[in-house]
Amino acid sequence: MAIFLKKKNGARSTLSSAIDASITSIVVADATKFPTTAPFLVTIWNMVTYPNPSDDVGQEVLLVTNVSGSTFTVVRGQEDTTGKVHSAGHAVMIPITAGTFEEIENAINSAPGFVTYEKFVFTATQGQTDFTLAHEPIEILSLAKNRFVLCETEDYTIANSTITLLEGADDGDKIFGIFIY
Repeated sequence: MAIFLKKKNGARSTLSSAIDASITSIVVADATKFPTTAPFLVTIWNMVTYPNPSDDVGQEVLLVTNVSGSTFTVVRGQEDTTGKVHSAGHAVMIPITAGTFEEIENAINSAPGFVTYEKFVFTATQGQTDFTLAHEPIEILSLAKNRFVLCETEDYTIANSTITLLEGADDGDKIFGIFIY
């Protein structure tokens, strides 16, 4: 049986102290926003300078293998990133990554029966709220804007094959996800 990475909507905090490129545990300011058990992925980046983590060449994806209060035991440099130096106050969040999609695809592909899924990526224009999918989804499995997980009813609605963001996107925002149909 596959072990799936844990997820939690809105899982975001900051580093409590600086870390070097090889340390194997991190302390977050607010662990209540994260799963209480591992494994799960986190991304660390300088959110003050780079609101979007993908713009920060210093961003890093880490695998959390254990949780003890606010301390996470980690494996550094996941998903084609390398261990980096990070300062206290840098953002820590559960991201949507290529690995998240691979995990979903693998689960679908190994499931009994016939399921059809589709990945999508839209590049938004300023203020854009509506995005039309190629097929009407049975269920959206994951939806994100610039790697931040979006929650249905809180961040978007879906009607027929149109996803409507409740807040307009900025020019160049990436809206991506995966759905079954």
